[in-house]
Amino acid sequence: MLSYEERLKTFTDKNWPNSEYKCTSKLMALCGFVCESTKKILVAKCIYCEKILEGWEKSDIPIIEHYNHKKKCVLFNPRFFKNRLLFFDSNDDKSLPKNNFIRYDIIKNRPFIFCYKCGSTTKHTCKDIKFKIDFIDSNIFFFKLISGKFLDMIDLHITTNLKVPVKIKNIFEGILEKVDPFCSLNEFLIKYEHEILDNLEIHLF
Repeated sequence: MLSYEERLKTFTDKNWPNSEYKCTSKLMALCGFVCESTKKILVAKCIYCEKILEGWEKSDIPIIEHYNHKKKCVLFNPRFFKNRLLFFDSNDDKSLPKNNFIRYDIIKNRPFIFCYKCGSTTKHTCKDIKFKIDFIDSNIFFFKLISGKFLDMIDLHITTNLKVPVKIKNIFEGILEKVDPFCSLNEFLIKYEHEILDNLEIHLF
């Protein structure tokens, strides 16, 4: 599947309107869409369900429009094992979807695999989370993700190229997963760079 980054590029390449529009290119890409616009009409196609939606208006909210027109899209039905399988490539570990994990890559060629309920990439923390379709105040991590709740983190994830030693990454892995699920250490150090590095010096030396 095309990553979010690759989907987003299809919108920027065709100058998808963002000003005054709720259906921004970033929110469209998060909802699985790629841009297939012509000079006369705004057109987007979901790479998961292949639904094509035309004539986007300023007030349209991508995740709502997508759901209203194709409720059976796998994006809205990760609770079913057969649908979770569709998020993965054929060579991915088949035990992952059995344990509520899905794959939704943010950056090209960088697998992002997590529990669709709690967002954990390692251990589940979702025993008490019940599945509910709600894009405004959802308790499901994946619905929060594709509705744009973590858009600032995603932007930072895409633009950050900070390299961090593996030893340091391992020290913070458990803590950072709770703060930011997107390969968190790089973003965390960018945002809190001076404070974190000072603390590292105190505790490690």
